[in-house]
Amino acid sequence: MTSFDRREEAFEAKFAHDEELAFKARARAMRMLGLWAAGKRGETGKAAEDYARALIEADIGASDAAFNQLVRDLAGHGVDAGQIREKRDALFATVQSGSHEGPSAKPTSKGRAMKVSDVMRRSFATIKPEASLLDAAHLLLETNQRGLPVIDSEGRCWASSPRAIFCIGLNSA
Repeated sequence: MTSFDRREEAFEAKFAHDEELAFKARARAMRMLGLWAAGKRGETGKAAEDYARALIEADIGASDAAFNQLVRDLAGHGVDAGQIREKRDALFATVQSGSHEGPSAKPTSKGRAMKVSDVMRRSFATIKPEASLLDAAHLLLETNQRGLPVIDSEGRCWASSPRAIFCIGLNSA
């Protein structure tokens, strides 16, 4: 493998990582926006969570669909499109500003610097190659994992990258 090939792979990996972070940040912002909207509609608990999840799903399909849904749903609750847009933009800015921050090396409550073992996972969710892209997105959001290992029926790991999740979407279409 030439250095050009390695450099190309590094750029592709960085692009995939950046896209994954952007997707997760947008999904977090949409969830917060959905919970805010549910509160305006008088919904709490599971109903509010379900509304937020439906909003994320609409956003995955088409970004305008979620906004248009919010405008329709909040029209009878004294919230106009301008207020929704303002809240959405503020949440996106908040989430994006913190989306690249990882654990710090600040001391823990025990007075020592954090170690890898303090933040690592010992168990994690996996997904099968035949799963839908929407199922993969839900699992990433529910588990707050950065990646999702794709495991076949024989227990072999296919991949563990955003590109693998993208391939699931292509194969299930």
